[in-house]
Amino acid sequence: MSCSFRRSCFVGEFDEEGVKRFSAALHRFAVRGTGRAIFNQGEPADCCYFLCDGLVKLTRVLKEGDEVILD
Repeated sequence: MSCSFRRSCFVGEFDEEGVKRFSAALHRFAVRGTGRAIFNQGEPADCCYFLCDGLVKLTRVLKEGDEVILD
């Protein structure tokens, strides 16, 4: 409800009640510390992730096992 990017997001079109209903339907989990994966290469991409605080490193693991930072 207090996200500074709310107006530039698709929920920016929702009224207050719509945002509350959308928020109540979300599955929440916290990731603490570095090196924890929230999504792994090859998993079905059937959801959206909303980052509320912190940083995410986007990487790809090559066939040889090397990890390349994409973003």
